[in-house]
Amino acid sequence: MYTTNVGQILDTLLAAVGPDRIVTVSIPDYTLTPRGGAFGDPRTQSMQIARFNEVMRNEAEARAIRFVSIDAVADGVASDPDLVARDGLHPSGAQYASWVDMIAPAVLDALATSREPAAH
Repeated sequence: MYTTNVGQILDTLLAAVGPDRIVTVSIPDYTLTPRGGAFGDPRTQSMQIARFNEVMRNEAEARAIRFVSIDAVADGVASDPDLVARDGLHPSGAQYASWVDMIAPAVLDALATSREPAAH
């Protein structure tokens, strides 16, 4: 079901704006946070998140859409408490800032390659 839904969403976006104006981003593995285990079996949830990310990557790449993995930062929550908000679950401002650093190059590239020629 997830694969079908992602495919339909990406196809709808493609029809509307084309691949150069779309950037997809991985889902962070919240099970690694101090409170992440409160939402079901962490191992099962983590495996499902990894599967969702794999599907998104594959579906995006099949359509020449940019995919950015934020896992290098998001997975650091297990060893860096500064990456987790005070609620023990959500990303902190520091983690969001790191995501921006990772995502911004893809967005800037998308903006640069999707500019339409000026009208004469």
